[in-house]
Amino acid sequence: RLHADAPVNILIVDDSPANLLTLRLILEELGQQVVEAGSGEEALRLTQVQDFAIVFLDITLPGMDGFQTAQALRAGARGQHTPIIFVTAGDLDTEQLSRGYELGAVDFLAKPLLPLAVQSKAKALVQLFQEKQFAHREAEQLKLLVHSTREYAIFMLNPSGNIASWNTGAERLKGYAPEEIIGQHFSKFYPAEMNERG
Repeated sequence: RLHADAPVNILIVDDSPANLLTLRLILEELGQQVVEAGSGEEALRLTQVQDFAIVFLDITLPGMDGFQTAQALRAGARGQHTPIIFVTAGDLDTEQLSRGYELGAVDFLAKPLLPLAVQSKAKALVQLFQEKQFAHREAEQLKLLVHSTREYAIFMLNPSGNIASWNTGAERLKGYAPEEIIGQHFSKFYPAEMNERG
């Protein structure tokens, strides 16, 4: 089980203040940070400077519609993998559904919104986002530990037996700089007669 994380950002995008308020009230019960955008352009500006666990995106926006916004979001570095839930006031045809899923939609919700459905979908996606952040932090800490260790040679081999990573301890103890050894086969560490014996 993960330790309690700080609230994550959830972006809601709709040109109707009433719709934004409704969605905000539903999502705030989850204890996360809800951020509002009244247009696709505003949403894109926000996603360039913040990471979001989920984007709830109205399809029928003036100017840049929801599909165009999603496409632009996917083109940006921060929004490439952000889950998008499209929100719509009417029925969607097969072409619209296909387009949405091609743009990375994880779901479509129809207005009027059912609070329990919105919350359960959001809760699951928030948890996935928090787990990903936790794993990223753990990986960074492990990387820092490995690379700062000088007393032990720590290195990784790929499935072929070639050296894939090399820490400062390995450099100090084995005498090879990373650029000299990474990519070489681990048999380089053994005398020729041992290698000949396999």
